[in-house]
Amino acid sequence: LPLPIGLDFCDRLAASLEELTDETMPEYYERERGRLLDTMVDAHKVVAEARTAVFGDTEMVLGIARLMTELGMRPQIIATGAINRAFAEAALQMVPSSRIITGADFSEIAEEIMARDIELMVGPFTGRQTARKTKIPLLRVGLPNHDRFGASHQLLLGYEGSMRLVECMANSLIESKERGYA
Repeated sequence: LPLPIGLDFCDRLAASLEELTDETMPEYYERERGRLLDTMVDAHKVVAEARTAVFGDTEMVLGIARLMTELGMRPQIIATGAINRAFAEAALQMVPSSRIITGADFSEIAEEIMARDIELMVGPFTGRQTARKTKIPLLRVGLPNHDRFGASHQLLLGYEGSMRLVECMANSLIESKERGYA
C-alpha cells in the first residue's frame, strides 16, 4: 500500500484494514475522513490549478502528489534523489504532464523549478535557497528539516495528517498572494 496521504491512499488503507480484520472502520475515523473532505472542498478554491513542485522521499512524494491531484492542483515537477523506476512509473501514471526527476541532487531540481512557473514547492529544507531566490513558498515536509523545530513530529499520514497538509498548502498559497509573490 502507498503511504496514507490524501483521500484515495487513506481510503485504500482503511479498506485493507477492514478486510483484514473483518471490522468496519470506527466512527472516529469516519468523522476524520469527513473533516478531510470538508477541508478539501473549502481549500479547493485556493489551491485548484496551482502549479507545484514536490520533492523528497519517494513514498512521501507520491502521496503528496496524489493529494495535490485530488485537490485540482497541477504538479509540474515530481522529484526524488533516489533512483527508482517504480517511483517514476507511478508518478508518470499519476501526473502524465509532470516532469519526473529521479536520482537527482537538488541543484537539478532547482533548475527545473526556476525554468517553470511554479507557485508552491513542497519538500524538505533543501529547497530553502531556491525558495528565497525565487520567492516561491516552500512548505517544508519530510526529513531532513534542520531549520525548523518540530519537523520530526509533523503529522502527514492518515485523514488528520492529510487535512493538516491541505491546510498548510492553502495557507502557503494565500500568504504568497498576500505578499505579492504570486
